Amino acid sequence: MRYSIISRFYVEYTGKFGGTAAVNATATVLDETHLLYDGIDSTQKANTVPDSGTDAIVVGDCFHKDREAYCLTTRIDL
Repeated sequence: MRYSIISRFYVEYTGKFGGTAAVNATATVLDETHLLYDGIDSTQKANTVPDSGTDAIVVGDCFHKDREAYCLTTRIDL
């Protein structure tokens, strides 16, 4: 049996948006690692982060605090 190792690097700013500078810097050194970003609570932020090099975004706090904003945030343009 053959196993694959999937490495993930998680940038988390619980409850706030930390910008994209850390993501840009981190993405330049990660070749075989999935880069995840947290702290997204608006469509504008959700559309900004993928351009900075992240592989996926996490919309968590927004889900618990404002369901309407969550529904709007998860409809991003890629």
